[in-house]
Amino acid sequence: MLPLQVQPEVQSSADPASVSADAARIAELQAQLAAARSERDALQRERDVLRGVFACFASFGASLDDVRDAFGDLSTALAAQRASAGQASEQSAQHRADFERTRGELQSLFERIGQAAQRVAALDRRAAGIDEAVRRIRGIAGQTRLLAINAQIEAARAGAAGRGFAVVAEEVGKLSARTQQATVDIASLLLGIRDDTRETRASMESAGAEAMDCSRRSEQSMRGAQELLERHRAISAAAQDCALLANVEFANIDELIVKLEVYKALFDVSAVRAEDLPDETHCRLGTWYYDGEGRERFAELPGYAALEAPHRAVHVHARGAVAAHRAQRGQLAVTELQAMERANLEVLHGLRRMLGSAERS
Repeated sequence: MLPLQVQPEVQSSADPASVSADAARIAELQAQLAAARSERDALQRERDVLRGVFACFASFGASLDDVRDAFGDLSTALAAQRASAGQASEQSAQHRADFERTRGELQSLFERIGQAAQRVAALDRRAAGIDEAVRRIRGIAGQTRLLAINAQIEAARAGAAGRGFAVVAEEVGKLSARTQQATVDIASLLLGIRDDTRETRASMESAGAEAMDCSRRSEQSMRGAQELLERHRAISAAAQDCALLANVEFANIDELIVKLEVYKALFDVSAVRAEDLPDETHCRLGTWYYDGEGRERFAELPGYAALEAPHRAVHVHARGAVAAHRAQRGQLAVTELQAMERANLEVLHGLRRMLGSAERS
């Protein structure tokens, strides 16, 4: 705004009343000029403050981008675990079918073993029949020896006892027939035993092959069950990691809400006071850090201790920005706002590094 140049009208003869009126007008114009300059300076200061606040929005946007990326990672991890869970479900169904098939094969195997046991019992009965045939042959042999002795005796009486020889011959013929029949019976028994033995051997060999196949399937099923268990453990661990990441990001959202309250205060759309904002121990991230899962799981990591100072700085500078604005110290409010955003980005990056080192370990 250009300064007003007042050129008093030069008159050859000065009129005191006119001069007095002109002096009053000049004083009024000078007062208006001073007020305009003051308003201009205030507007320039306000413009500078607003420029600083808007510049800080870039950092605020970077915070949002970081949280967005974190939720993107969380979404990707959940999608991967959903796919892994689907594969585990398919494997579980396949293992269930394998176990059902193995159970049926084992049932069939038990039945065939039972049939083989029955054949073995039949062999025992046939063996008992052979024993009986052997006893009959022994009896025949004993009677044959007796007949031989009688034949010798009768031979001594050859003349007078010719008829005795006929009787002996008849008995020997009967014994011969009985011996021949016993031999036939024994041969039949032996043939039956051989057949049963072949069938039993084949059945037992088949049962052995099925047992080997069942053993192989069982081994495969056990390996599959082990893989399924390991996959389940991996899914559980990933779910825990996702839950941890979600808790951290919820805490980061709380930090963004605190920052948003600061911006609303600086734009005079919120009546929040500096003391209304939480300190670093009463926000969600502070609870996580000092008393919650963060302390339990990460207290031993180097990055854990490094988070405390920047996190405290976020809240100190947030309160400082609001207090400076309420005191109409715009430049100081912008300085505090910039420091708040820098500290917040340091916290976000530190969290990423710490969580990454925890996953690698």
